[in-house]
Amino acid sequence: ALALRIVAETPAFSLRGGAAVDKTSKSIEVSVGENTYGVEFHVSQDGRIFCDIAGFRTPVKSPVEANMFSEGGEKLAATRTDKFGNGRIALPPDGPPSDCWLLTLACGAAEQQILFRAPQP
Repeated sequence: ALALRIVAETPAFSLRGGAAVDKTSKSIEVSVGENTYGVEFHVSQDGRIFCDIAGFRTPVKSPVEANMFSEGGEKLAATRTDKFGNGRIALPPDGPPSDCWLLTLACGAAEQQILFRAPQP
């Protein structure tokens, strides 16, 4: 079984040119232990980065501990979802100048790490 699957992308994590887009996003499906979650990384036009987590298949009704780290290992944000796996992490537009960020999702003894590229301003 795959631990991670890309579900959707809109246009890219690059905000180049004069395209008028409300947000750029990437949606993935990720397994953490027995549970499966939908995770959407998206960027608003003002540069704020959001990570929405939604329980998709959650036979284990337990909150997810979600942490966002910079490329250098600095913890930037954290959240604990509800027992169904729904939650959000929001990062300010003036976050650290990192090109890659790491999201960790932990549910019980299971953990999944997701490395993604931050959008360029």
